[in-house]
Amino acid sequence: MHGLRSLLHSAGDGFALAGEGNVYRVGLWLLAGVFIWSGLAKVSKPAVAALALADFRLIREARRRSGRAAGIAEVALALLLAGGALLGYPFSRGPLAAACLLLGFFCFLITRSLLAGERFPCACFGDAHSSLSALTLARTVCLALLAVALMASVPTSSHGLAPDEAALQLVVAAGVLAILVHAAHVVRLIKQTNGLLKPEVDAP
Repeated sequence: MHGLRSLLHSAGDGFALAGEGNVYRVGLWLLAGVFIWSGLAKVSKPAVAALALADFRLIREARRRSGRAAGIAEVALALLLAGGALLGYPFSRGPLAAACLLLGFFCFLITRSLLAGERFPCACFGDAHSSLSALTLARTVCLALLAVALMASVPTSSHGLAPDEAALQLVVAAGVLAILVHAAHVVRLIKQTNGLLKPEVDAP
């Protein structure tokens, strides 16, 4: 009985999370997590980030300070999104609009490079070694669509969060982000394994 009671209590928490704008806030936490992960990676490896900016033809010379500045900008956006999740409407609208524009711009840059046949490490979302691919574009498009969906569903009567509510939403967003990161690593391992197991063709 105690186990059943705990299960029902957990289900009740889940239904409560799905209402009252909580899914919206979880989405904000998720975007904030993506940008802070990506931004901190650029700050820690500014040379790699600067090379990616040069490859995207956004800067002429790959200078470390340019890569570091890009990372700091992403971390700042992450903090604004987190603030929007904590404080609610109207504080979330501005950061969300910025996220939509930035992710849309990323989609344009990646698409342009892919169509030009360019395959370089893009330092996208904390991944310094993975080259541009259709998967990179798909991942960025999904994040852009999430930002647009959140922008279209900003609650007009949201309020600040109690600490327990914020903690629960943050845990859910962190869990989703961890699953996505793990899935990306699995895909990379599968690609590497396929490359190692690729059958050799004898030269004529």
